[in-house]
Amino acid sequence: MEPPAIEELEGNIGDNINLNQEEVQVIKREATASILGFVIIGLFAVINIIMAVWGLTATGGSFDNVLELIKTFNQIITGPLGFVLGYYYANKGSDAGVQ
Repeated sequence: MEPPAIEELEGNIGDNINLNQEEVQVIKREATASILGFVIIGLFAVINIIMAVWGLTATGGSFDNVLELIKTFNQIITGPLGFVLGYYYANKGSDAGVQ
């Protein structure tokens, strides 16, 4: 027996999905938190890369100075970053019971 063709399935995808208002709110909140988490982590990585490149060019290639700069920045920013990500994952777990 062959599986049905994709064309046959296209009309059936999503036909039986019924969501109440609370579930829609949870999905929207989850999507927003996911995007926010990715943006924050992406900015964190980009700032680290920019600091490394800037530090290497400004110090003439002294890796020890760049390492100290990155360590200092990471010590300052890791707390707020951990708070935001912890909030995201805590909410993600509490919203799982709505379904």
